[in-house]
Amino acid sequence: MNVTKMTVVALGAIYIFLWGVALNGASGLTPLLATPLVLVALVAGGNWMTSSMGIKRKSPQFKKPSDKE
Repeated sequence: MNVTKMTVVALGAIYIFLWGVALNGASGLTPLLATPLVLVALVAGGNWMTSSMGIKRKSPQFKKPSDKE
């Protein structure tokens, strides 16, 4: 397993552990732990709406250093 996957797994385990702590009495952690879930839902919803409306992403237009305006 490479470092990126190990980091994702470790952070996921810590996040789940903190939710367990929050649900067992540390209610001050709940808003902090809910924030990433809300952000993920907003981004996923925006991506879903964009694709369902048929909006296509434009490919980036890079200018070469030799191009002058």
